[in-house]
Amino acid sequence: MQAAINPLPKLTEEQQLLQCLAQGEINAFWQLFEQHRDYLFRCCVKWMNGNSIEAEDVLSRAIIKAWEKIKQDTVVIDKFKAWLTKLTYNLCIDIHRQQNRNTKKIESLDTVCSTQQEEWVSQEETPFLSATRRETAQFLQNAIENLPPRLREVFVLLADEELSYQ
Repeated sequence: MQAAINPLPKLTEEQQLLQCLAQGEINAFWQLFEQHRDYLFRCCVKWMNGNSIEAEDVLSRAIIKAWEKIKQDTVVIDKFKAWLTKLTYNLCIDIHRQQNRNTKKIESLDTVCSTQQEEWVSQEETPFLSATRRETAQFLQNAIENLPPRLREVFVLLADEELSYQ
């Protein structure tokens, strides 16, 4: 009786490209990246809160970082898509952290408004105009305070500090 010989399982295209990449074939890296470019871009758009320009920038930075890691031969990759997705996600998180460090935090809207209330009333105003201005200011202050914290910070920094939206 002859023993059945099981042939080796066929390698997927990605596995073949990973083997070529391990042997130093540069084109394999770019072929692998091209297979996942659209998926990664959609992920970047989601992770960058819908900003497609920032998503393109992150994707460019991610591919450069991935290429540098592969050139160093310090990484063994079994699943290229998962590895590249995690690398890109971590880069997005780093960018968000950097942006949060660079933003100015507002402790309280009362601090901003209390310093301006003295400027709102002038001596030439009638009592009616003065009351109307105070009522309008109070209405606006309440509306601003009812905004979600992130929108409130952006609004105050944009309107009061005259900083750019970014």
